[in-house]
Amino acid sequence: MRTSVFLCLFIALTFIACKNQNTEQVISSSQMEAATAEAKSAASNDKSLPSESPANEAALEKNTKIIKDGQVEMEVNDIAPAKSSIDAIVKKYKAYYELDEFSANDYSSAYSLKIRSKADQFDALVNSLLTMGNGAVIKHKNINARDVTMEYIDTESRMKSAKAYVGRYKQLLSKAHSIKDILELENIIQQKQAEIESYEGRLKYMNDQIAYSSLSLTLTQKYEYFAAETKIHFGQKLVNAVKQGFDVLLSIVLSLVTIWPILLIISIVVVFRNRIFWWRRK
Repeated sequence: MRTSVFLCLFIALTFIACKNQNTEQVISSSQMEAATAEAKSAASNDKSLPSESPANEAALEKNTKIIKDGQVEMEVNDIAPAKSSIDAIVKKYKAYYELDEFSANDYSSAYSLKIRSKADQFDALVNSLLTMGNGAVIKHKNINARDVTMEYIDTESRMKSAKAYVGRYKQLLSKAHSIKDILELENIIQQKQAEIESYEGRLKYMNDQIAYSSLSLTLTQKYEYFAAETKIHFGQKLVNAVKQGFDVLLSIVLSLVTIWPILLIISIVVVFRNRIFWWRRK
């Protein structure tokens, strides 16, 4: 009788423990779903669009994000004073060179420049460059203005949503007790943190491109072809011709030395053939 009572009591306690464990799992799952729903609600609130009132339209126009850049190619008669004029213009508008590269040969000299200017000074800087004089001839011009407002707002909204998720999941992490829940929450938080860093990097790059416009400028001075040829007088041409002839002779000798095994075999064959002819005649 006592054994039956103890057995019934043991079964009842086991049932109660299993029920409590299931309840904890249900509560944990419910908390996760509540966190996700709350984060989504915060994200939807961040993405909500303002009403189309005149004040909101003016604010939206003020917050428009524009990236300006362009390419200009010009040819000048004298590259040195033209480069000095460009330096003065860049200094005047408080711009700077991100790239300043010079190259030259017998036929031309050229500067490859990349100028970064504040966005509100970009148009004035370009106009000054196009009208700087110095015999500059514009060979190519291309100015672009890209509206990245929607991309910027979308990236910013995604970043805020990810931060809302991280905040809520950190609250759940502080209340979690089981190892499984802790590891799962830490994994989710780590993924969201990586997303936030990606969004922050993208916004930082866009802010830099919006604040400072870029202009790629190629400045070229071309020389006449015959001018390079007349630099070499007759005596120098004669010396060059002798050197070229010696180089040809040296190449022939080196080629013969390279194929010496073939020449040796041919010599042996010729000698052997002559011996046979001599023996037959004798």
